[in-house]
Amino acid sequence: MAGNCNWHPKDEHITVLQGTFAAGMGDKLDISALHDFAVGSYIVMPKRMHHFAMAKGETILQVSAMGPFVLNYVSPADDPRLKK
Repeated sequence: MAGNCNWHPKDEHITVLQGTFAAGMGDKLDISALHDFAVGSYIVMPKRMHHFAMAKGETILQVSAMGPFVLNYVSPADDPRLKK
């Protein structure tokens, strides 16, 4: 799973339950800027922080945030909801 750059209006809390989760900060997906998080890792993506992420192999995450949870894409062209 690879992601495009996005941000949220609320803090996002992530716990890695299985596999390896990789995340980085910035306005464009940059594989070289990814940091690996192993099982048991807890990550907080602060509100409005531009970030990108991907799973390395089969990965299970627990994601929580105060609702409503909104996914904003840095580049609107990356938003799959706008694609036909």
